[in-house]
Amino acid sequence: PLNFSKPLWEIHILQIKTSQANSVVILRIHHSIGDGVSLISLLLAFTRKSSDPDALPSLPVDNKKKSKALQTRGSGSLGFLGYFVLILAFLKMLWNTLVDVVLFTATIIFLKDTNTPLKGKPGIEKAPGKFCSIFSRTEATQNR
Repeated sequence: PLNFSKPLWEIHILQIKTSQANSVVILRIHHSIGDGVSLISLLLAFTRKSSDPDALPSLPVDNKKKSKALQTRGSGSLGFLGYFVLILAFLKMLWNTLVDVVLFTATIIFLKDTNTPLKGKPGIEKAPGKFCSIFSRTEATQNR
């Protein structure tokens, strides 16, 4: 059963300037409100770039074309060069996976978290503080 003493969503707007944004929004949304794809679509519908506020939000698009070595020939086979490229891609994926596992293990064992404006002092997890403001949708759109 749902715990109705806790809200199904929390929105925190932090006035922290980064290299890519004027502020940071932290959303905490219960999964019963929607799946990941629908929630990201909703988030994109409410956001705009600060560099071009009139532009519609969009996801980045990968415009890379298929490699000519991987294009099939008339008979449907990849050819020697195509198989060579596939083997190299597999070896690259294997190497990157191994490097990621080593870095993850080193991070867990040796490294500490970097200090950020969102990180609290040790022990904060036992006594979390909350900043909540309740406002209507019209108030939110008037403050744009």
